[in-house]
Amino acid sequence: MRLRKIATSFPSLKEAWVAPLSAFQRLGFEEGVLGEIDARRRELDPLSVWERVQKEELDLIPITHPDYPALLKEIFAPPSFLYARGDIASSKEEIAIAVVGTRHITTYGEQATEMIVRPLAKNGCTIVSGLAYGVDARAHEITLEEKGRTVAVLGCGLDRASVYPSHHRYLADRIAHEGGCVVSEHAPGTPPLKHHFPYRNRIIAGLSRATLVIEAPEGSGALTTAAHALEFNRDVLAVPGNITALNAWGPNMLLKKGAIPVTSADDIFSALNLSEIKETLDTREKLPNTKEESKILEALSADDPVHIDAIAQMAAFDPPTAASTLAMLELKGMVRNVGGMRYIKLN
Repeated sequence: MRLRKIATSFPSLKEAWVAPLSAFQRLGFEEGVLGEIDARRRELDPLSVWERVQKEELDLIPITHPDYPALLKEIFAPPSFLYARGDIASSKEEIAIAVVGTRHITTYGEQATEMIVRPLAKNGCTIVSGLAYGVDARAHEITLEEKGRTVAVLGCGLDRASVYPSHHRYLADRIAHEGGCVVSEHAPGTPPLKHHFPYRNRIIAGLSRATLVIEAPEGSGALTTAAHALEFNRDVLAVPGNITALNAWGPNMLLKKGAIPVTSADDIFSALNLSEIKETLDTREKLPNTKEESKILEALSADDPVHIDAIAQMAAFDPPTAASTLAMLELKGMVRNVGGMRYIKLN
């Protein structure tokens, strides 16, 4: 918030960097803050920080940048800058669901995460989480297995040495290199200090249309994420748990307070009115992906079966190309062999 005040009060942040402390005093900053500004300006060399950002192959996204996530802009006190590794631009078109929970995941939690996250990822939802052990890691991994998009939000720097937990550095690399993104509001070299994580959780909730809690004992950070989601007027969803299990305390408490109960991915599509989007995604999967497929479909009718030789001739393909393309379209459920190597187009 102070950064935004500075950014709107000076012609540029470069000018703010060299401005006298009296200029900050006129903005109403108290003595303690003035002391911090003075000390940090003495410690930091902006060019060396920028060199590290470039060395780590990170993107630095200010809130004014067109790639800054639109949903995150809507929250109270969004980060003025995001450091990112991977594809942050895709966030413009995504349906993002936060999936959070305990680090000490049980067999039940594993099963619930698998049953719910896999269909979400398969149907085009982006899964947002915090790269932690347990529910977070499984949500990221399942999404990657489905070739889906996932975003990991960290409470530390994005340089390899700072990524926490260190055991998940490989997972952060996979996310960044397989169509997802790893983000943080902290500069490279920032350690994973305890007080960073509640702020990290506000970004998880802020990036997401809704937050799903799967297993969370009393005091869990996942409940902080849910609280932020409520604060931002986003939906909170929870997987019910055994009333005698410690990990069920958080979800069951949220349900008593009005969270949406979730026992399958369809509950989420229904609760968020995403059914039409799901149908659109299903249809999109059946659209022809190649010129060959488009030409074959143009040669077919829904009523009159056409022999494969005639199809190849109309599409100007050799027989092997026509046969392999028809086989792919049949797998997609777009054509049917009605016998005798004659095909029709399915609606």
